[in-house]
Amino acid sequence: MVERMKDSEDLKLESLFAYETIADDGFSLRVSKRIRRQIWVRRLALPVAFVIGGAVAIKPLAGLVSMLVNFISTIPSNVGLDSGLIPENLLPGGPTVILGVMAVFAVGMIGKVLED
Repeated sequence: MVERMKDSEDLKLESLFAYETIADDGFSLRVSKRIRRQIWVRRLALPVAFVIGGAVAIKPLAGLVSMLVNFISTIPSNVGLDSGLIPENLLPGGPTVILGVMAVFAVGMIGKVLED
């Protein structure tokens, strides 16, 4: 029914866009595989670099954390409490603050990795 409704212009357009498939001996398949492989390499490059960098930096990071904990433990415990502005029960311990900062940093990095 639809073919009967075509006029001469429709038939001319149809003949212009009609084509036979060109034998490419698997060229298009090879190109699409290569593109897909490059996409996977780009997707995995940042997470792999993050894991390798984290593995390399874990020992210096542990030393930095222990140094910061020692530094914070040398600070008097009543800093800021003399003026009465900060209640004593609201101040977290030094290791808790450091772990909180590290957790915020880790969440930010994981968000960046997942975003890409």
